[in-house]
Amino acid sequence: MKYKQIVLRSTAYLLCAVLSASALSGCRRVIERDPITSEYYEYIPIENEEDDNSSENSDLSWGNSESDSHTDSEGSQAGDGQASGNNSNTVNTVPGESEQGTLVNGVMVFTPEEFGAKGDGVTDDGVAINDAIEAARSYTAANPGTSATVSFKKGATYVAQTQNFNGSASNSSLMLSGAKNVSLKGDNTTIVGKPSWQYLRISSCTDVSVSGIDFTYDTPVACRAKVTAANDNIITFEVPEWFTKAVAKNKQPSSWFAIPDNGRRDHSWISAMKRTDKTHCTVTFSSGGYTLMRPDTYVYLPTPGYAHIGTAVSILANSGSMTLKDVNIRNAAQFVFQVNNNSANVIFDNVKLAPKNSGDCATVAWRDCIHAKDNRGSLTFNNCEFGGTYDDIFNISSTMLEIQQITDGTLLKVKGLDYGNGAFVGIKAGDHVTVFNPTTDKYYGKAQITEVVRQNGADIQVKLDKDIGAEPGAYMYIEELGEPGTTINGGKFNGSVRIRASGTVISDASFILTHMWTAYEGNDGAVEGPIPENITYQRCSFSGSDPSEVTRLTFNCKLINGEFATKYSVNNIVFDSCNFAYDAIIDRSKPGVIIK
Repeated sequence: MKYKQIVLRSTAYLLCAVLSASALSGCRRVIERDPITSEYYEYIPIENEEDDNSSENSDLSWGNSESDSHTDSEGSQAGDGQASGNNSNTVNTVPGESEQGTLVNGVMVFTPEEFGAKGDGVTDDGVAINDAIEAARSYTAANPGTSATVSFKKGATYVAQTQNFNGSASNSSLMLSGAKNVSLKGDNTTIVGKPSWQYLRISSCTDVSVSGIDFTYDTPVACRAKVTAANDNIITFEVPEWFTKAVAKNKQPSSWFAIPDNGRRDHSWISAMKRTDKTHCTVTFSSGGYTLMRPDTYVYLPTPGYAHIGTAVSILANSGSMTLKDVNIRNAAQFVFQVNNNSANVIFDNVKLAPKNSGDCATVAWRDCIHAKDNRGSLTFNNCEFGGTYDDIFNISSTMLEIQQITDGTLLKVKGLDYGNGAFVGIKAGDHVTVFNPTTDKYYGKAQITEVVRQNGADIQVKLDKDIGAEPGAYMYIEELGEPGTTINGGKFNGSVRIRASGTVISDASFILTHMWTAYEGNDGAVEGPIPENITYQRCSFSGSDPSEVTRLTFNCKLINGEFATKYSVNNIVFDSCNFAYDAIIDRSKPGVIIK
């Protein structure tokens, strides 16, 4: 069964579509809001339409294909084409189709092999995998109170570069949409995705989990390159042969950059790259730190066709509780985890952003690892390891709303500042707001929303319980949408950090920092908040790869079109029994910072 994507722009139509979808049986009809574009999408079944997603298998092998394929030499797995157990343990997930699924200890288990997957590291199993996922989703939808699992073969490698969903919002190797009580379980399992796609998309789900899976590409997103010649902004590099093949074969992004191999996050922007011979390429830089590139120094170059394309490789949005456990991201073309608009706890348990082997390129991503915004539920990170981004390891924040009009002191028309069309969703009566002006450094105070009068795209009006003297042009944020109660327990993190979620507690974690901001900040029309307060670090260690850059932990809330806020920046940021590699690593001047 294939599906067609329709963009829904009318709230009235959206409501009707949701009601119509609930009346369907045996047919998947899903409506969701894309967390990046803010548009609503409806997936409805279509017949006799060719799938326009084609496989783009690459010959740019960079590992030992025999040792990395993880094929099962015995080739046997419960349920790989045959239902095991007696007939009473087998169900029809879709009327009229063949029987799949085995009941194991009260959980219906499906395997991709039942739907035609090979798991041999060569065959494109994308459609089969997502058919198995859809069978699990359909089963729990048809049987309330039940659970289903998609079980992947131990040690197997699945190529997942095609699927039977059309539309940009669904270009994912693994997609869970509208699912409840569904788990995807691997065991040292590898998924080979497509860089322009997402590895994983979880949207409009409740109580779902993903475990035991490594996500990667067939080629690294970056190459550690040695400078051999420098002529102003034209630099020649010595590189592996797989990299020059990628340069010759793939289209280059319009906006991409290189970074130095010294622990810094400086970006050197690239305008052109060409293959010189099998082991050399020449790069033309338009701006940035290319003047520091001298012979025998090293730089991480982005791989054409694999870096700086697409959006986030993992979308976790518009859902209830989710858990990722024992999940590894080995390569990421862009942002890694985009976590938006979730209503319940999102748990990351032993999740790693790291290359598979110590000898591989250290850079595995090119943007934020955790970019979390506007979540009503908390985030939990247990013993995670994130590195190799040379950008934000954590960016945990909320969207600011600009006040455009005030009627009678309490009726506010507001505009979302994180979405290009001004839209925003998720406000509820009873939510608390903080109002201030990051241009004038004026703080108005806190209030409570008593009524959401309208919340239709960019048309948003709310009523407050009191007049706090706010003026048009001031900003406000919803306190409940700032990941309240977030915790980070243990783990190792290497990169820059922006944790703004008030009430966050970080314990027993190790940070190697390029920088850490604890502040609201941004440009006019795109400020990220909230004003950080009541954040506690317990028994954490902080160091930097380059001690010559003295202060790495700063707490300055930057004003728009100005310097720094002086009155209402941070409050009660506590460092309890923490270790700093050198005294000057932390800005101790702010009155809201407490070091015990």
